Amino acid sequence: MDKIKFSKMESLGNDFIVIYETAQISKIFNLEKSQIKKLTDRKQGIGADQVLVVRDIGNSVGKFHYKIFNADGGEVEQCGNGARCVKKFLFDKGFWTKKSLTLVAMKSEFLVQSVNNKDFTVCLKVHGTRPGDVGFDENAAREKGKGANPHYQIKLTNESSINLCLVSMGNPHGVCWDTFDKSVRLKDIFEQLNAINIFQNNINLGFCKKESKRALSLRVFERGVGETKSCGSGACAAVVSGILNDFLSANELIEVKMQQGSLFVKWDGDFLSPVLLSGPANTVFDGEYYV
Repeated sequence: MDKIKFSKMESLGNDFIVIYETAQISKIFNLEKSQIKKLTDRKQGIGADQVLVVRDIGNSVGKFHYKIFNADGGEVEQCGNGARCVKKFLFDKGFWTKKSLTLVAMKSEFLVQSVNNKDFTVCLKVHGTRPGDVGFDENAAREKGKGANPHYQIKLTNESSINLCLVSMGNPHGVCWDTFDKSVRLKDIFEQLNAINIFQNNINLGFCKKESKRALSLRVFERGVGETKSCGSGACAAVVSGILNDFLSANELIEVKMQQGSLFVKWDGDFLSPVLLSGPANTVFDGEYYV
């Protein structure tokens, strides 16, 4: 029987199965949806929000391929919390022990840094804030407001609508500043958005509550996963939207409060500048999975 070595890792409750891809693993584990779903199942598998697969890139020193699979088996473009966990994983396993490395994801490459294998920072790019950047059919909603990040009023049912600001961090986010009611079922809103089929590849939903110019609370429903206890790219999208709408301060460290703690995000408001995401990365356990 073949086996796969893995590390179970987490950041503020957002949990991952991290695998270093070797030739042997590529042969026995071909990353099919059924395999990913089995791994992430919390009753019959290991259990996780995402599976992260990493390997080095030939002669490119300090560069690693970074594949992200949601619990439903679909490959996605970005995961900020996962990137920090991968940095710690590579250090702990001796694959890369220097301060900085570059991860090459589906649609982007970006820097991840740490000091003495702690104090992790991911440098993400803002890929855009217009409908086309997140695969949104702009004819299906009414644009409201002005500036670099207006919101779009989307009709969900005859009785309800939602206002979303659109931000791509490599993966698509819809940020809502209207309400932060802990009793609201984000799954219901997500399913209503899916039913009207206006996003090309679904959307990650972020519901924000501004607490000051330097702090906000955030709930995130991730496509292919559900509501997660923390979301790194979602925190970045919320801060980008907040700064562009003058809800939050540019070039200041913004605290993003989530279910099990806070992430910290800093951005100067320039689309050419990186969004800096800081937060923890922890190993829960190492294991072997037999296939």
